[in-house]
Amino acid sequence: MTRIWRFALLFGLGCSSAEPEPPAGPLDLDTRSAVPSQNVAKPPPDVPEKPWRGEPFGDSLPPGVKRLSEEEGNELVAKCKPLEAAVFGRRPRGGSTSDAASIGVAEGVLEVLADPPPLQGIDVKRCASLLERDVKDFLARAREARAAQALRTVLLALSDRDKAGSAPCPAAPPVPADVTTVAAGPYESKPRDFEPEGWRCAKYNPLGAPQHFQIEVARRGDSYRVVARLYPVKGGPISELYVETPVKGVDVATPILRRVE
Repeated sequence: MTRIWRFALLFGLGCSSAEPEPPAGPLDLDTRSAVPSQNVAKPPPDVPEKPWRGEPFGDSLPPGVKRLSEEEGNELVAKCKPLEAAVFGRRPRGGSTSDAASIGVAEGVLEVLADPPPLQGIDVKRCASLLERDVKDFLARAREARAAQALRTVLLALSDRDKAGSAPCPAAPPVPADVTTVAAGPYESKPRDFEPEGWRCAKYNPLGAPQHFQIEVARRGDSYRVVARLYPVKGGPISELYVETPVKGVDVATPILRRVE
């Protein structure tokens, strides 16, 4: 897509005389690029006898994010309004990380910022750099929030099974099998991906919904370790979110952690 058309698309979303219609869904759902990628970061090896160390994932920045300082944030607001208006239109820059339309617009904005429109009266290069970092921060948090929601969904199903007095579930293999598949774009799962007994037991099946993360249920003795691996920033380092709980007495309130070295 040329710069003119990218610019026209996003500008049209927010600056028409009528209230813009939200897009049908995220603009990043093209799964044609969802194949294993070369030269991207991979998680450290899992040594069974070595416990993982983690910290609450919401207490630190997603890997690859360089959040704006307070001074930079003030600069963006004070000096870069023309560029923000050009690429976001009437849509708010700080949308909800759970809103598909906001996520889709943010993905489109990144495309425009790669070759920003010429504007008078501002330092376009500087403003584009600040705005790009802010948008990447938003998208990284949105991707991690989606992964965390998937972990909670699996944990709830395991808890329901435990409360029903059923036998614990076996391990469920990672989907997709190669984590680098989600480095360049979302993966669209196939029905066969969730046919293994572990997944049928956990009753998790996103029905082909594009996912920016790899998900897995591991067994460590008498405990579950449910893991979501993702690249919060395209081309950046990997993030491993996980939750561990005993197979008996599954606690749905167990905090979601980010693995740290």
